[in-house]
Order: sequence, then C-alpha cells, then structure tokens
Amino acid sequence: PSTKGSLRNIKLIRGENELANIDFYEYLLSGKKTDDVQIIRDDIIFIPPREKTVFVNGEINRPLIFELKADEGLIELIKFAGGLKATTDMDIIQIERIIPHEQRSNHNGIDRTLIDVNLNNLYKENKNFPLVNNDKIFFYKISDKVINQVTINGQVNRPGIYALDKNMHLSDLIIKADGLTA
Repeated sequence: PSTKGSLRNIKLIRGENELANIDFYEYLLSGKKTDDVQIIRDDIIFIPPREKTVFVNGEINRPLIFELKADEGLIELIKFAGGLKATTDMDIIQIERIIPHEQRSNHNGIDRTLIDVNLNNLYKENKNFPLVNNDKIFFYKISDKVINQVTINGQVNRPGIYALDKNMHLSDLIIKADGLTA
C-alpha cells in the first residue's frame, strides 16, 4: 500500500464475498500470520484509505506514524510504539489536536489545542484515552537532575560530582575526592 493506504483493514474479496479482513499490524508486531488465507486467480486485494492516523514523537521506543482503529486509544498506541522508554516522564504527555470544523469559528483563527495527559493516573485508573485523526502525541523526557549528588571543586585531588551518602560530612567528601592538594 502507499502511505495513504490502510494496513489495518486490508480486504480479500473473492467473487462477491469478502473472505478476509487483514490487520497487517498483527504480523508486523508479532510476526504471526493469523487468519492467513490462500489467494487464487481473480481474487481482489482491496486496500482502503487509512483512517485514524496519529503521529508519535519523543521518549517512546518507536516514534513513528501509526494507524489506529476506531476503538483504539493511547494504551494501544503505546503498545504499537514498542512501549515507553525508561526515561519517559509519566506525569505528562502532550497531545496536539486539530479542533473539529464545527468548533473552529469560536477560536478566532486558532485551529489547534493542547491536551496534557498524566500516564500515572491513566494506568492507576485502568482507563484508556481516546485519540482522534491527526493527533500529534509527544512523550516528554524525565529530568536529568540527580537527587543525591554533591559537587566538590577547588584544592582537592579529584574534583567532581559524588554520591551524597546519608549522614555524610564534609571530611567524608574530601576523603572521596582523594584528599586536599599540597
């Protein structure tokens, strides 16, 4: 199929009957050929246009364009995209959504909106979040800050960043830094 063709709704037609409706994602994601049907002469393989398409970027394993079925939402999308990275911020992902035609006149020429989603809450409540055609989903990265670090500079043999241990004193840090310079 071209980039405009569906990979989720491929139809095998023989005569007047639709023999199979193939979801190619099952094969792409698992390598399994479920409901495989042998084709014969004069069969028609019909590939309709892609329907709900979403764009994924950021801290996810496969930042790509995905096609979703009508009942699929954010949870399925995360699965298709290979899951979250260890560095994904669970407190916020952001969805940029095009405002539907019938609602645009109320927004003074602004045709898009942002939606913040907390993945922790979504998983805790065991809910899915509905997505619509042309949504752009961005998965943010967690902070690079480290909670238990201390930096020592100046007249020490090994200046740098060290782990801040419980009940640590300045003298302990100087020992970690290989002592004072002469």
